[in-house]
Amino acid sequence: MNLGEVGEHAAAGAVLGPIASKLLPSVKIPGLSSGRNSFKAVGDAAKTKIERGVASQMSAQTAAKAAAGTATNDAARSVASDKVEQRVTRSCAGNATGATKCD
Repeated sequence: MNLGEVGEHAAAGAVLGPIASKLLPSVKIPGLSSGRNSFKAVGDAAKTKIERGVASQMSAQTAAKAAAGTATNDAARSVASDKVEQRVTRSCAGNATGATKCD
């Protein structure tokens, strides 16, 4: 991989990442990333309490639940975004002069 390819990948990620994160669905796993009392819901509630000043700290157990719920929720978006980026970068091929042409 040369410096030009690194630049292409970085540019594609910078452009496509935010778009994909808004358009692609999140993973909904009951108890983990969706539903009442799911890990994500517990984390969101704790974050809100801290932001509003109702609580001043979060237990390690709640923080772990929040992290697991959020990570699961965002996993599909991340994987799908990577797949879209790979597809776009593969459709761009360098020619003999080093110029890039995208289909």
